[in-house]
Amino acid sequence: MLWLTVAPAALAEVGHALASHPEVRFAAAISGQANIVAATLRPGNGDLSAYLSAISVGPGGCESMPE
Repeated sequence: MLWLTVAPAALAEVGHALASHPEVRFAAAISGQANIVAATLRPGNGDLSAYLSAISVGPGGCESMPE
């Protein structure tokens, strides 16, 4: 599970970007400390690290994600 915090103005952009990834099985906007949650299917932990690096969407996108 990915718990992402994104700028409110970028919520739709990040959500649509995540939805376009074949690895994402479920994604939703939520309220709380994080504002997007996504379930991904990855072969291993090393693959998850590479995926997290790849999902950056630029200024105004992901502000934080778990390490």
